[in-house]
Amino acid sequence: MKGAKQIIGEIRGAFIRHQAAMNATLSGYQRDVENAKRESAKFKDEAAILAESKTKLLTSARTKTLEADKELHDEITLRLLPRLKAALSEYITARPSRDYMDSLRDIKDFNLTLSRSELQGYITAAEGNFTALRALQSVAKGCGYMLTIPGVESFQMDIDAIEKAVRTPVMYAADYLHEGLEVMPDRPVFRPDGSVGGYGGRPDSAYLIVRRQEFKSLLGKLDEMSKRWEADFVPSLGEFAELESDDGEIISPEVQRAEKLKAASERVQIEDIRAVENAAQTGRQQAEADRKAAEGLAHYF
Repeated sequence: MKGAKQIIGEIRGAFIRHQAAMNATLSGYQRDVENAKRESAKFKDEAAILAESKTKLLTSARTKTLEADKELHDEITLRLLPRLKAALSEYITARPSRDYMDSLRDIKDFNLTLSRSELQGYITAAEGNFTALRALQSVAKGCGYMLTIPGVESFQMDIDAIEKAVRTPVMYAADYLHEGLEVMPDRPVFRPDGSVGGYGGRPDSAYLIVRRQEFKSLLGKLDEMSKRWEADFVPSLGEFAELESDDGEIISPEVQRAEKLKAASERVQIEDIRAVENAAQTGRQQAEADRKAAEGLAHYF
């Protein structure tokens, strides 16, 4: 999809920056608390002085945490996700070639059938256009084939997963679980729309460990998301420029686009409905034959 790779790359960058910010905040809190312990030990009322110092350090660290959460949330939800949603909308609504649609209409009007190889040619000619593939899916069914095309649902699930990950407070303790137990705000209870409906008390280790795993899991899936989103969009020839390979070979726009077309076509799966039905019919006939044979043997004995 147009620009999706860059957008998801920027989303990944925002998550990595948040990760670094939280490591810096919590490691700084850890260091400052240790310094406060050494300093307070010099005084008679050590406990009171340490408690006062920790309160100030905790307030500062929690403020930085909430600021980092807001920065991540705003970067993703206000700048990057709207661009990703726009790319998805563009993919869904892009108009297919009139000649392509006229050709499919002729096949239906004249009750023509397509062979598997002809169907594969139409898949390539669709150039990844969503509407063209959906129309071809309908034609293919009439020819005895089931076409499985990339669905919009998986892209929406990606968007939902990213939105969920940046709900605030994010509650990501990075590599400092012990410090996170002190610095993180109370555990949020989110409403379906992502807003905070209340708080469930202080977070425990299990909660922060699960939250850290969710954060890192999404970070790891962004590369796969990027490849999947990019694979379903085939840019026009004019959007490619010559590239030079590592060994000095010039890769023309035509070659690059042909590779994109091939990748998009390979994501469309063809299943012969008639073959499946024939196999099922054969199975039923064999089962019936086995049943009759068993009845015959039972009668004989």
